[in-house]
Amino acid sequence: MVGRYASGIRICSIDGQSTFEMPDVIECDSIPSNLPEIPTPDVANAHPHLRRIAPYLPALDPSCKVELLIGRDLPEVHHVTEQILGGKGEPFAQKLPLGWVVIGEVCLGKVHAPSVINVRKTHVLNDGRHTTFPLCDLNIKVNDVEDHIFVRTPTDNKLGSLGSGQTVSRTNATSLS
Repeated sequence: MVGRYASGIRICSIDGQSTFEMPDVIECDSIPSNLPEIPTPDVANAHPHLRRIAPYLPALDPSCKVELLIGRDLPEVHHVTEQILGGKGEPFAQKLPLGWVVIGEVCLGKVHAPSVINVRKTHVLNDGRHTTFPLCDLNIKVNDVEDHIFVRTPTDNKLGSLGSGQTVSRTNATSLS
């Protein structure tokens, strides 16, 4: 993770109609970049209810890179100004100030197997389950769990012998007087 800050960055929609000033941005060298997830005119044309937005979606340039993720710190770019819904299980489109987005599975026949999957870090437990928590090297296990923290035993009320501690107790009592 790189941590340089930049400020004064302005972004605009492809049609140039909307411009926004970004809050301070932090450079990060691990932005997910899955180009097949970017909607194209072909994707919109493959779904009858989305065909009318095809002219507003640019063709995908395979050499392009994802360089900026716009998050919740700039909420006004996420305002929905228009929406096109599909049927159950179909993708839908939303017009945002920066342009149209398509949400949902966009491949025909529900076949969409990405060649790359982005994950941060996954651990596998001994029983085969996956977790994002780091594994413990100490292997500490609790073998016996009591129902109650304090358990009464038959020897609870028996007096214990003081042994050599008796001298220490007398010394402490004398020093307090």
